[in-house]
Amino acid sequence: MPEIYSGAHLIPNGIKIIAGGAFLRCGSLSSIIIPNIRTDIKYAAFNNRTTLESIQIPNSVKYVEELVFAGCNSLITPLYNKTIFFYIPKSYSGTSTLTAGIKEIASAAFLQCDKLTCVVLPNSIFQI
Repeated sequence: MPEIYSGAHLIPNGIKIIAGGAFLRCGSLSSIIIPNIRTDIKYAAFNNRTTLESIQIPNSVKYVEELVFAGCNSLITPLYNKTIFFYIPKSYSGTSTLTAGIKEIASAAFLQCDKLTCVVLPNSIFQI
């Protein structure tokens, strides 16, 4: 992606892998929409996108590597789909209860959450 890219971006339907560091140099990227097709997200794909405010992650995303959303400090809501919990914003504090059905917590999902005191896990969790 070019450094001057800003605003919203829809990932094209044919993309099945979002490469590591894919959005490394995207200037003021504010939102991402991933289509509802089987997609893997590789290491640090969205890392340090400080202007990223929202991302739609469909249930078709089944695999995510480490640090995908680390440093995305403008995200204000937790990121998860039907089975994977991806990220909780740095601003969250107190207790967070994960949605029933979540089976996996992605690596670094709680990175920089120094105000979060408790996470309540559903019985469906099998990988942390």
